[in-house]
Amino acid sequence: MSKCCKQCSTQFPLSNFYKHSQMLDEHLNICKDCVILRSNTRYHKLKNNKDFKLKRKIYHKKRSKIKEDLDSKICKLCKNNLSISQFGSRKGSKDGYREYCKKCYKILAKLDYENNKARYFHHAKARSMRLLKAMPKWLTSEQIAQIKLMYKNCPKNHHVDHIIPIKGKTVSGLHVPWNLQYLPGNENLKKGNRFVF
Repeated sequence: MSKCCKQCSTQFPLSNFYKHSQMLDEHLNICKDCVILRSNTRYHKLKNNKDFKLKRKIYHKKRSKIKEDLDSKICKLCKNNLSISQFGSRKGSKDGYREYCKKCYKILAKLDYENNKARYFHHAKARSMRLLKAMPKWLTSEQIAQIKLMYKNCPKNHHVDHIIPIKGKTVSGLHVPWNLQYLPGNENLKKGNRFVF
């Protein structure tokens, strides 16, 4: 299967495009060479820019100072002044925390689900298809029963994790009983699709 690069207008096989889960065919619209060229151009443009270096240094100093000094914050939705422990962390924000408190964030997440059920259904369907593809045909009925039992007996606040991820960047594992483990939910979310050994 091939695809046309939007930047250089050249037809390449899909292996010449970086993977991107948000795209329809799960690959970027720009080929690897164009992505590298674009990032190198930007890097060399900013590398010797003294203003950029200074601004970056000041930004990081300010952000770390803000995070240290912050005891409370006002939620953007409910307008309540709450302790910082009531806010989830967010890398992209200036202070390192979400703009909504945890309660409001839950409400917004529910609303998003109600308004975009088709998107959530699509992601769930895509995941179940990946699991089916990763389950080898030579598995016995006992092993399939073991997998189902693993999901059924999952402890509270834990996830069933694939030791070697099914959709890993460097390596992809199988959906088999010996590739499954219980992990606390927050650890599994931190791990993502990385293979930790």
